Amino acid sequence: MKTLLMLVMLMTANYSAPLYWEDMNSEQQTQVLQSTDLPNDVIAYYNGTMQLADDEATDNLLATLSQPPNEEGLKALYFFLFNRAMMASGATLGNVLPLYAMSMVLDEPQYTLNYFIRNRELMEVYCSLLGETFYAPPQNEQAEMYDFQQFQNHLTNEMQPYPQYQTVLAEFYYFIQKRINELRAPHRQR
Repeated sequence: MKTLLMLVMLMTANYSAPLYWEDMNSEQQTQVLQSTDLPNDVIAYYNGTMQLADDEATDNLLATLSQPPNEEGLKALYFFLFNRAMMASGATLGNVLPLYAMSMVLDEPQYTLNYFIRNRELMEVYCSLLGETFYAPPQNEQAEMYDFQQFQNHLTNEMQPYPQYQTVLAEFYYFIQKRINELRAPHRQR
């Protein structure tokens, strides 16, 4: 019993809740937005002066946003903007967005899964796009693409030391598989 208690204490001692954009006050957000490290396209997308389209500028923006910097405030902004793109994704971004979503989840698993705990709607958007991509992978040979089993194995191994994420991870896999099954048998949908 003492060993279990010590293990829990050690796991939580170094844990601090991640900072997300919507958790920051306006002063903190302004400070981040005034950072000299922000690329022009990130500022333009934040301000609504850049629209997402099937073009190189959007591809570059998504590549930038899906690789957030380690600095807490910048990471929060990049993640916020990437999720804005995920929620607004239409048919025009259907080809590229899932690859960046996969990158975001694999490169920032704790940060992403922690956010999915509080925003199930966003998790389901990720799951839908990823499920569609796993069902019908893009024909782009240059795109580094996992199949669903590889994705699951990689993420499961990465999250093995963090039992607090096992429930959300199981739900994440479930909704991806559900979307794949819907695409395999569309006539069985209700």
